[in-house]
Amino acid sequence: MSGGFRIRDPLLGDIKANGLELSIIETPEVQRLRRISQIGFSSMVYPGATHTRFTHSLGTMGITKEMHRNIYGTDKEELALAALLHDLGHAPFSHASDPLLLKYLHTTHERIGEEKIKSGVIKDLISSEHSFSTFMRYFEGKDKGIIFSGTLGADRIDYLSRDAYYTGVNYGVIDQHRLKYKLRLVKGKLAVNDYDVNVAESMLIARYLMFTVVYMHHTALIADAMYEKAVSYAIESGEIDPRELMESDDGELSLKLQNSKASSPFSKKLFSRHLYKRALYTESKVSATEKEISDALERAGEEEFVVKKAKIKPSGDDMYVIDKSGEILGLLSEFSPIVKSINDVIENKETLIVACERDRVEKVKRIVDKLL
Repeated sequence: MSGGFRIRDPLLGDIKANGLELSIIETPEVQRLRRISQIGFSSMVYPGATHTRFTHSLGTMGITKEMHRNIYGTDKEELALAALLHDLGHAPFSHASDPLLLKYLHTTHERIGEEKIKSGVIKDLISSEHSFSTFMRYFEGKDKGIIFSGTLGADRIDYLSRDAYYTGVNYGVIDQHRLKYKLRLVKGKLAVNDYDVNVAESMLIARYLMFTVVYMHHTALIADAMYEKAVSYAIESGEIDPRELMESDDGELSLKLQNSKASSPFSKKLFSRHLYKRALYTESKVSATEKEISDALERAGEEEFVVKKAKIKPSGDDMYVIDKSGEILGLLSEFSPIVKSINDVIENKETLIVACERDRVEKVKRIVDKLL
């Protein structure tokens, strides 16, 4: 792409955007992402992690462009726009709201993003220059959409690098420049040469470590659970309409929660970082559900507590390993013992955390231990 605009990014340098891309970036739907934190309440553990879905979306677009050019030698604007808009539907505090979207609206942030694109000015802007059906295939991760949505796609390359940068940890530092040049597209899947398998392995190791150290840090999980409870109180009292999750940003929702009679005592603790303390923390699978643990605590007279189960998301669609001639040698999970081991660990690992006020920790622990 010649000409256009340049957006300075601390990780990628200049991200280029042409007129259409800039018009979409400037829509209210995309600008809202400036006010949605990228990794939710992780900033309560890593204070530098105040970056947003907006910067991640720009980064994903920039990396997607580079990857497409490396594979095909040309740009594909519908693909770049799909990458830019892939997180459009995120609710406040990003993934912390995902259980609430499912519980109260029976939907996901991916579906909300699709609705926003189809019902607003963004569809008109895209359709004015491109096939909207082609764009939607890419947005859904089909065909070339795998370039940003795949196991080692641009989305993952960007968020691992960006989250590691802003948290200040080294676990997510990956050789993104090598990744962008080494990945190929074969029969609808991302592929890597057999002599570059270590590049793929290093990224999947980084992803696993970022989940265990950052995304599933016990303090962040406690904050997530307190947030879920605060929003649930406000919704069930009728003070917040659950559909507000689709349009609000972090600041708007946090203010509403603190002004809600039902959730105010709870949410004010959360946003002033007076968080509950661990009564129980385990990474072994337990058969008891969150509801069963909560019911047991309520029967014992406990009122202020949170229960949270969390799992590392599976790595996603497998990718091919190819030789120099482009022949498929097999799937990465079969080819690499390291990747197979990581997938096995992810499959069998589950975190359970029960937290409460400091002076109730011992009693709550005894109740839960008896149940488990």
